[in-house]
Amino acid sequence: MGDEKKTLLEQLIKLSKVDSSLAGIFAEKKRMEKTLAELASEFKKADQERQGKKKTYEEKKNRYQKEEKRLRDEQEKLVSRRKALTTLNNYKLQQAAEKEIEHASRQLGNQEEVLLGTLEEVDSLSSEVDKLDKEVQSFKERYSLLVGEQKETLVNLEQREQELQEQRLALVSGIDARSLGLYDKVRERFPMDAVAALKDSSCSGCYMQVGPQVVVQISRGDSLVRCPGCGRIVYLETEQAGA
Repeated sequence: MGDEKKTLLEQLIKLSKVDSSLAGIFAEKKRMEKTLAELASEFKKADQERQGKKKTYEEKKNRYQKEEKRLRDEQEKLVSRRKALTTLNNYKLQQAAEKEIEHASRQLGNQEEVLLGTLEEVDSLSSEVDKLDKEVQSFKERYSLLVGEQKETLVNLEQREQELQEQRLALVSGIDARSLGLYDKVRERFPMDAVAALKDSSCSGCYMQVGPQVVVQISRGDSLVRCPGCGRIVYLETEQAGA
């Protein structure tokens, strides 16, 4: 292989490794964003459920309190009516009034049983709201913790990214425009490994077994060679072991 092509291939191998690391950093950033977005979505969903449950609880509690007050007022009226019975001198009127009072008392009793059922619903809703309050608070704490962790990770990633970008600029400056254009075209499809080694005549990118003519073409070193299967730029692993 000619020294010029050998040097070019070495540069492209190094560039591919740098770009692979940069792609990994980009993927890690996207993963972090996705994780944060998913947690934020879960928090929003839990908070909406809590708000809905809390609204239902408040409405049910208000209805209970109004009904409780109404029944209490009705009970007080019955007590006053029973006291007033002693003032009636007419026996028939007194008997009729007692029947009305007993009937009203039974109705109030039935309504009080219904009210007790409502109270159980209010208590159950209160417990659910408390549970959702704790769940939402847990999401807040987890979100805050994750944001803190990601800030520290992002600082390290951005520092590493800057170092890699500087390395990339240095490498790119030594590669001719035509070869770089070919490399960038391949990298669009394979950002993690635009340049792949041939291992036992197989592309390490797509694992396709290449023919002997490809190996001969690489050995001649008069041009960059691409895998006939995937299109990656390929090289002989033994020749570039130290690259």
